[in-house]
Amino acid sequence: LGRWVGNLYERRHAMYALYRSEQRLIRSQNFANIGTWDWNIRSGELFWSERVASLFGHDDGRQKTTYEDFLKSIHPEDYDAVVAAVSACIEKGEVYDIEHRVVWPNGEVHWLHESGDVVRADDDTPINMLGAVRDITRRKHSELALRQAREQAEAANRAKSEFLSSMSHELRTPLNAILGFSQLLESDESLSEEQRESTHDIINAGNHLLALINEVLDLSKIEAGMMELSIEPIALGQLIDTVRRLATPIAENHRITLSFDDTCLAHQGIRADFTRAKQVLLNLVSNAIKYNRERGSVTVRCQVVEDGRVRIQVDDTGTGIPEKMQDRLFKAFDRLGAEGSSIDGTGIGLVITRQLVELMGGEIGFSSTEDQGSSFWVELPGDSLPEVTDEALASHVPVAAAALHAHKRVLYIEDNPVNLKLVQKLIDKRTTLELLCAEEPYAGLALARAEQPDLILLDINLPGMSGYEVLEELRRMEETRDIPVIALTANAMGDDMSRGEQAGFDDYLTKPIAIKPFLETLKHHLGVIEG
Repeated sequence: LGRWVGNLYERRHAMYALYRSEQRLIRSQNFANIGTWDWNIRSGELFWSERVASLFGHDDGRQKTTYEDFLKSIHPEDYDAVVAAVSACIEKGEVYDIEHRVVWPNGEVHWLHESGDVVRADDDTPINMLGAVRDITRRKHSELALRQAREQAEAANRAKSEFLSSMSHELRTPLNAILGFSQLLESDESLSEEQRESTHDIINAGNHLLALINEVLDLSKIEAGMMELSIEPIALGQLIDTVRRLATPIAENHRITLSFDDTCLAHQGIRADFTRAKQVLLNLVSNAIKYNRERGSVTVRCQVVEDGRVRIQVDDTGTGIPEKMQDRLFKAFDRLGAEGSSIDGTGIGLVITRQLVELMGGEIGFSSTEDQGSSFWVELPGDSLPEVTDEALASHVPVAAAALHAHKRVLYIEDNPVNLKLVQKLIDKRTTLELLCAEEPYAGLALARAEQPDLILLDINLPGMSGYEVLEELRRMEETRDIPVIALTANAMGDDMSRGEQAGFDDYLTKPIAIKPFLETLKHHLGVIEG
């Protein structure tokens, strides 16, 4: 009797422990919103834990169902994917792991995540499939809301860029008249000194407004991923000389000593977009001048650093940037307290500068000490410059020297001085040719209309207008619509060439210039002299 009572006690104790364990499991599953199931593959019966029923929209007490009932609850758009995942697990041993929707009896749609695997007999025959399921509806709704918000933000960003581009064009048109006629008025010798000063103020205000338009448009293009660059070898010395010519009047106006170290004039090449590299360096030098102390100095230095990269450094003797403000330096529209000063600016110049440098594969950095000055530096990939020798040119002279009609004029619209110099050398060897040059698109259009050259060479990536926009203007104007236009660009991918052909270029040549094909293309479009 005692043994029987002992066994009964142990059995009841074990049953109570099992009950408590089951209750803990139920509470845990309810808390995690997760359940487990066991599908008898042979009989089709499906057993699931108490929590699973409610995940499919049924009462909690329902623990027994069938595989067919499970399939009926699957959302029609997810049905095939679920069946395929189950089959792959049973037949190929792949892990069952899938997210799908279910339709509850009341019509509500919920998302579930299921994972499981198959129990097999010794002969590898599938017996049972076990798995776990949890509700992920809230997460899916959050993902959907996030995706919709991202799409709306992208659409808004595109709309903003299109608006800014449109506004830029609309603002430039009247501004062109304001600046143009103001400059004509300034040259009128009959103006009094007071009138001349007023005219000068108009020109300065117009130029400032134009700079603001350009900066806002640049930032918009960069943020929208629409900034197109023409990365090619450019001469460091030529870049520095261009910046020197543009920055010297600014320095003189502020009574700042501007100097360029001799190392910047060495025959060293960098890989960059000439116009954007000029914009970057000019912005750094202009800032160093504007934020300097009275009768201070600005020095530009250059050096080759590791991996052949070229560092251009701009040192100034200004007041420096307080340490507590340095982490705000590259934030848009933050002028670090200079908003109320007389110094012109928008607070986006350095933001654009950093993004342009990074787009060109470079880096930008700075160091600054309050009351002592600042040093800003830019590192860009170095490159060797193609050297056009007289021997190389002479070897191709017979190809076209006598083959071109006399006194043909070629207009080259290009913002990179190295490329202009190269083509100038090529044309200078041909006594029957004359080269006209324009370093920006608006001047090129005016020159094309006035001179009506026999052929136009056109870069694609130009400041202010793309080569495609220039081509459209050339085809629109009666004086230039029939002039052959050849693209001469660093955009050398297959898609680029197809786009050029579709745009209506008469030919498409890529950089670096191959002299023989270049001359043969000129010969083709300018005609030959018989005999």
